[in-house]
Amino acid sequence: MSKEVISILVFDLFIVVIPLLLYLYPPKEINYTFGYRTKRSVMNIDNWNFSQIFFAKRWLLVSVVVILTQLVIFFTANINLTKEPPVIPIISMIEFFIGSIFCYFSTENQLKRMNNEK
Repeated sequence: MSKEVISILVFDLFIVVIPLLLYLYPPKEINYTFGYRTKRSVMNIDNWNFSQIFFAKRWLLVSVVVILTQLVIFFTANINLTKEPPVIPIISMIEFFIGSIFCYFSTENQLKRMNNEK
């Protein structure tokens, strides 16, 4: 297996394991070191607990989409990973960045709705 494929697999491992850990083991108490931390999420414990799970689910979905995109590109585009520019990692990073922004805004909107309903 080439060095390029190994680096892509390591990236994939991280982008799946981190949200999975956040989902399975969300931080129980409000803290400023681990978890989804924004002004809204640390307002109260209900927001905190909700935002940890909600964000982790969205982030896990983004991770799966990134990996599926990688597989489609890898098997259909006939890219030589050793000679071509790093197309798959670049697309994956852009997609992951955009997906993370989606996760942030969807979580914040949901928290806003929750707070307005109270």
